[in-house]
Amino acid sequence: MDRPGDRGRLHLTRSGRRGGAQDFAPARKAHPAFLVDDLDATAVRLERLGFAVDRTEEHTFPGHRRLHTADGNGNRVELLAEVP
Repeated sequence: MDRPGDRGRLHLTRSGRRGGAQDFAPARKAHPAFLVDDLDATAVRLERLGFAVDRTEEHTFPGHRRLHTADGNGNRVELLAEVP
């Protein structure tokens, strides 16, 4: 739910479990995307926490910069910031 001035939180964790299913395969194509205020600061924080950050598609979405990372189970996650 969006509320004026509300800032969302996203928690990425490392897990030894793979979704609980023996045949689990992480999502590599379909993935959630989250809009963030400061893409660079988010990337630095993720890297400091040990998450790999992929910037290869950073300038491929008009009006935005974006990067990809993976959650603790290997699922692809996209982060975007609007370009002023």
